[in-house]
Amino acid sequence: MASMKESVFVLTLTPYRDADLIVNFLSRDNGKLSAVIYRGRTLGKSSSFLYNPGDLIEIEYQVYENREFIRIENTIGIDLLRADQISYDQFVIHSYLIEIITKVSKPALPADEIFELLATISQSTWTEKNRYSLLLWAIWKVIKWGGYQIDFSNCCQCLQSSWKIKANHEPAFRKQTYSLLLETGRLVCGSCLQSSEKAQTVSSAMVKILWLFSRSENHEELYNDFPLNTINDLTQLLNNYMLRCYELKPKSLDILTGFLQK
Repeated sequence: MASMKESVFVLTLTPYRDADLIVNFLSRDNGKLSAVIYRGRTLGKSSSFLYNPGDLIEIEYQVYENREFIRIENTIGIDLLRADQISYDQFVIHSYLIEIITKVSKPALPADEIFELLATISQSTWTEKNRYSLLLWAIWKVIKWGGYQIDFSNCCQCLQSSWKIKANHEPAFRKQTYSLLLETGRLVCGSCLQSSEKAQTVSSAMVKILWLFSRSENHEELYNDFPLNTINDLTQLLNNYMLRCYELKPKSLDILTGFLQK
């Protein structure tokens, strides 16, 4: 069988037997790929697998029909994370997103948008100011990739628009507090919300951020004018919605929650 070669992100490393590793990769065209790296935990050997989750590498491999695992023939590092160049905050965000992407990606399902998300994260210049907006943007992209977009254009009950376009073509957002219906991913205004509905509060500032999300791919400069508590509240809201949509219970959720609340 002919070999294939492509760039992939390392997702997870799981010890297997005495010295082997089970490794999950994310491929742009082929989704999640899994391989057993025999003697991959044996240091100082040619078989050693020295990469970490989040590393971008090139693999040469073979796919066998009716087999769950691919066979790795060769690996080359492309863009590797270095422990001495990553802050604790970046480590928390990076670890959480790797766990989420590992859970939502599927074998044989093209993952171009998620692949680009990891590429953007690895290439971003991390600062104290932009790390929160980067996490928010990443969660939004995962929601969008799964087809769970939030309809923030109007109240789903009275249908009153969340904003209007002024004469200068700038949006004017309605001075209204909404709630996000977790069952449907739609907004309902305070006047229409029923007490029995499961919902989380969405401010007009959050609606503006969602509006900006829908019109720009630049996550680094869009949110500098928003208070940090607004960014964090929206991050936690979207994260709760994402976890519910995908029915996920990440192991690292408590660590991320503590990071956002500190």
